Amino acid sequence: MAGAYYIYVPDRGYVAESELAAETAAKTRAASRRSNVSGFALGLVATCGVIGTLFTLAPSTATAEIEIADAQTLQAQAFLASDIESVDVTPFDAIELAAFTTTDRDSALLNAREQHCLAEAIYYEARSETTPGQKAVAEVILNRVESRVYPNTVCDVVYQGTERAKARRRKNCQFSFTCDGSMERHTPRGRHWEKAQNLAAIALDRGFKPLTQNATHYHTTAVNPVWAEHLQQTRQVGDHVFYQDLPFRRAKRTTSDTAVAAP
Repeated sequence: MAGAYYIYVPDRGYVAESELAAETAAKTRAASRRSNVSGFALGLVATCGVIGTLFTLAPSTATAEIEIADAQTLQAQAFLASDIESVDVTPFDAIELAAFTTTDRDSALLNAREQHCLAEAIYYEARSETTPGQKAVAEVILNRVESRVYPNTVCDVVYQGTERAKARRRKNCQFSFTCDGSMERHTPRGRHWEKAQNLAAIALDRGFKPLTQNATHYHTTAVNPVWAEHLQQTRQVGDHVFYQDLPFRRAKRTTSDTAVAAP
C-alpha cells in the first residue's frame, strides 16, 4: 500500500518493512516448533526404554544440546534415524497450509505473475533509463489497468495484441518488446533485471509518487508516432514522452466493472 516503508536487503533488493517483520516472526515460530517436536520425539525414546537416563532439553534455545550419559547412545540414535517417522505428529507446515485457502493461493500466484510481467516491461522498455524513467513506464501500465478501456490485469495490459500481431507477422502490439523478438534474443538477467523486479514490486504496491499525470501512452524521443498528435502530452521523463489518453477514454475502472474492453 502507499506509504509503506522499504528496506534494502543484500541479494534481495528493496523489501517491505512489514514483510521483514513477518519473516522474522515466522522464523521464530518455526524454531520453537522444531524444539517442541524434538523434545517430543526424544521423550518417546526414553519412554520406550531405549535411553535409560534422563536428559534435559534447554527451553531457551531452538537447538538445545541433549546429553546422554550411558552406553545406549548409539541405540538411541539408530531409533531416531529409523523410527521417528512413525510418530503420529501432524506437521505444523501442513496445518498452516490447510489454513491457506484456495483463494489465498490463487491471489498469491496472480500477484507473482503480475510482478513478473511488470518487471519484464520495465526491463525491456526502459532498462537503460534512469530510475524515474523506469518508474514512469511502470506507472503507464498501472494507469491502463485502472482504465475501463484496457484489460484489468498487468499481464493482459503488457501482452495486449501480442498474439494477433504475431499471427499477422506484424510488430504493432501495445508494447513492442512482446512481439518484435526482443524476448527471444535476450533473456532478462543481471543487475538490471534485479532492479526491474524490485521496482515492479514497489510500483504494484503504489509505493512511488506519480510522475506522468495519469499518462497511458509513451514513446521514445527517437520516434514520432502518428497517434501522438491526437493525445495530450503530459511530460517527458528521460528518453520517453508521456501522453494522456483521449478525453472520452479516460474513465477510471470501478469495483463494479467486470468486463474488459478492447482499446
